[in-house]
Amino acid sequence: MSRKKKINQIIENNNSNALFAFFDKLDATRRGAYFVLDYLIKSTKEIFSIDLSKALKVSTARMTKLLKTMEKKKLIIKTKSVLDARKIIISITEKGKETLISFKNAMADFLNSIIEEIGEEKFDEFMNTSLNIQKTIDKKKLLNLFD
Repeated sequence: MSRKKKINQIIENNNSNALFAFFDKLDATRRGAYFVLDYLIKSTKEIFSIDLSKALKVSTARMTKLLKTMEKKKLIIKTKSVLDARKIIISITEKGKETLISFKNAMADFLNSIIEEIGEEKFDEFMNTSLNIQKTIDKKKLLNLFD
């Protein structure tokens, strides 16, 4: 697989452990905004705040705060549902799409610089090891002990 395809695959797989280092450099709002924009652009149906809260595993209060920030920055728009005026539909704006593309390009540059630094073989080994660790954790449900 070409390096560009590999990088794009990692970027599109938001659960990739390789992204953690990149996202740790970002504050929580930027990290959350990226995931919201990515979720919205990939969705084929109307999205409500509760859908985003569930998908991103955050509280509705935290999601409300994040969406307010994103709306002020004109990354998303909120409109009332025609079927139920109590529900608000969340949509990505053109500025939101442009921001997401810029963010993905920055991620691609970041991942490419890592691959150039350590080499593709070591990077692949890291990705495979990280994936295996994540699968083992998920299988054993170690992270759900206190749920």
